Amino acid sequence: MMQKKVAKVGLGKGGPEVARLCLSARMFGNGTEEHEAIEMIASYAQAGGNFVDATGCGADGAAERIVGRALRGDRERWVVATTSDGLAKRNANAEGLSGHWLRQAIDRSRDRLGVKKIDLYYLRLNETMTRLEDTVETLGEMIEAGKIGGWGFANFGAWRIAELVHIADCLDVPRPIAAQSYYHALYRLMEMDYLPACAHFGIGVVGCAPLARGILSGEFTSGIQLPSYAEPQDPVIMEPTFQPAAADAVRAIARHLQPSGRAMTGFALQWVLANQLVSSVLIRPDSLAQLDSQLRTIETSYTPSDEAFMNDLVACGSFIGTGYLNPKAAKSGRVVG
Repeated sequence: MMQKKVAKVGLGKGGPEVARLCLSARMFGNGTEEHEAIEMIASYAQAGGNFVDATGCGADGAAERIVGRALRGDRERWVVATTSDGLAKRNANAEGLSGHWLRQAIDRSRDRLGVKKIDLYYLRLNETMTRLEDTVETLGEMIEAGKIGGWGFANFGAWRIAELVHIADCLDVPRPIAAQSYYHALYRLMEMDYLPACAHFGIGVVGCAPLARGILSGEFTSGIQLPSYAEPQDPVIMEPTFQPAAADAVRAIARHLQPSGRAMTGFALQWVLANQLVSSVLIRPDSLAQLDSQLRTIETSYTPSDEAFMNDLVACGSFIGTGYLNPKAAKSGRVVG
């Protein structure tokens, strides 16, 4: 049994107290069977965890259903997050983040989770067809109706943070309390504007992909290999992550850690958590063994000399390699003709 518990912190200004390691249910029902998923949630709770992101990947909402069944009877101790279910991506007639579709998506998630209120609801689909006023006003209605406790966003550009906050203030809607951000030791662009903006507006940050989609797990020090969930032709995995420069950086970190015997997984997670602008880190285990391994990382030390080493390896606000951006991300910073 673990002696040290996962620490907790307030999520944003006025948000709930959440564990600094957030358990993602993304693999539940999509590789992880329900019986093991329930065991994982119980193990996470025993370690002091209380923050679950029920957002799934396919399987028609199976992750939300599994999470809902696992938390039933002990609902009060948990902070449950989820996101829009991607209806607009599957239905050509959908209207993205419009109030009409957002209300339906929230009700679907509530039904699948079996809860009256979702504690944290993320806007994930960053589309520009819908007026954000419509989206934020609808979120205010959902909060007032007791269907969600608070809201956040993911995949939104840093410049839109101020816009979201301004619209919320004008409509007298509670401000967002959380933002999911792609952030790890080899990708530090978010330190330039995104993280400072969230801190300025009192928005808690939940770091995503802290292990750089697997290469900071320590499994790739001998060469570039694909994780089990990746397709060789998947540009989201191959282009931004599996590059020779990234592999070289991983080997350098392994050499740095060798004298102390620390595991790279724990070191990578602690690097993210060391940033006081980050409230929590999203972990996405696909098995009980992998979860227990990641939970043990709270015992890993992180020192000022580690920080100096990492700053020399990857400078603040920079990243490793070339083209280290998600190739599917919207690119609107250059308009010609």
